[in-house]
Amino acid sequence: MLDTMQDLGRVGYRHLGINPTGAMDQYSLQVANLLVGNERDEACLELFFPAATLSFEEDALIAITGADMGATMSGENLPVNKPIWIRKGSLLHFDHLKEGYCSYLAVRGGFDLPDWLGSRSTH
Repeated sequence: MLDTMQDLGRVGYRHLGINPTGAMDQYSLQVANLLVGNERDEACLELFFPAATLSFEEDALIAITGADMGATMSGENLPVNKPIWIRKGSLLHFDHLKEGYCSYLAVRGGFDLPDWLGSRSTH
């Protein structure tokens, strides 16, 4: 699994050997966040195919942007670039790569991640 949490990255530490990280497609990350009402720089799940199957422990408003990986829930195809209401207990699958390379999944209210040097990006 190559999925990581990414935001717009960590700036100003490269001279110390610290990777700036951040989303590969910053535009898609920002669009995903805006679609669910988050700040543009909120951390999102950056997904690469084949992506993880995600289980939702509570109701959530999400958006998927970037690559179209054939997202489905309960056998129903889900759109990219639109807000999607997900019910508690739902499973989100990414069935096949239709176009693009990486996707971003934003959740309204963001993810509970620690901040390190001004970023919540992970490796």
